Amino acid sequence: RPSQVQTILGLVMNTIARLVGLKEGFAAELVILLKELIVAIQDLEDATRLARAQTVMGNVIFGCKLLPRLASLTANLQDWINGSKKEGRVEPELTRLVALDINCLVRFFGIGGKAGPQVGLDRFVGNFRTWKIPSFTDARGWEDGKSSVLAGFWGCSTYKPKNSLCWSISYPLFLARLRSFASSRLLLPERPTIAYTEFLAAITQVGCFTEMHDQGQINLKGVEIILRIDSTNTIGWIKKGKMRFSPYNNLCIYLLAVEVEYNCKFTPVFVKSEDNKLADALTREFAGKRNLVTPHGVMYGIGKPSDRVFNALAKFLIAPTQSLAASGFY
Repeated sequence: RPSQVQTILGLVMNTIARLVGLKEGFAAELVILLKELIVAIQDLEDATRLARAQTVMGNVIFGCKLLPRLASLTANLQDWINGSKKEGRVEPELTRLVALDINCLVRFFGIGGKAGPQVGLDRFVGNFRTWKIPSFTDARGWEDGKSSVLAGFWGCSTYKPKNSLCWSISYPLFLARLRSFASSRLLLPERPTIAYTEFLAAITQVGCFTEMHDQGQINLKGVEIILRIDSTNTIGWIKKGKMRFSPYNNLCIYLLAVEVEYNCKFTPVFVKSEDNKLADALTREFAGKRNLVTPHGVMYGIGKPSDRVFNALAKFLIAPTQSLAASGFY
């Protein structure tokens, strides 16, 4: 009779309890290494700190197989390693951010003691029920002297479902709304490139979905939502779970928190611009309008993301590790 517990490539799968964890002792040893690294990176006289950081990075990357979006907590450490290699030193602020990230990793890998943390088998293999209606987002760049615009759509062209999303907002107003919750601590640029506004639109759409769940309009539990996006950069960042450009990477940490809290999955899929017509229209001919009319004559009221959505994004942009803890992640 096959054992209910199988160890495969360092991962332990309990087929009866439907849980997946790391080989016994791995997480506990990693916690020790992480704690030692916090001390080492702050000691300018420690000649071993770069080697320690590289060793820990390798172990953490393996540990992230358990929960791939944990990679968002390694972006600053990778920058620290790269900076140490090239210049022999890094800015104190980056070291501080790395220490905060490491503390989060310590808390996660410290769950469960010697056995370490476990995740559900369904999450590990991506066994979620996929929504039939995908999400679409888009952004327009700074064209013809006009402001950049972000937009999101979730609905149908031929009929209007009971619940839907349809929003459009100029980037200057988007930034102002974020700053109203984050004050001067928010370090987003005044005129980001199109790749970043596409990313912001997709993450804002995620925030809108969580609000709909909290209001009882939809149920995200056990669901996979397809995010159709016409930006390969945005798709790459969301798939990898991290990006090297702070503070945008903080929103990858936000995505980690959302997927764990709501037990759902957001999967980015490329869509050609010509197949992203409604989201594109919200950034162009329908930008600033009250209603969107689909090619089949279906009308959607055009709104804007709520204060609740902007508040959630702002919290992660200015204090990602504290916000992750407050989300109940551990």
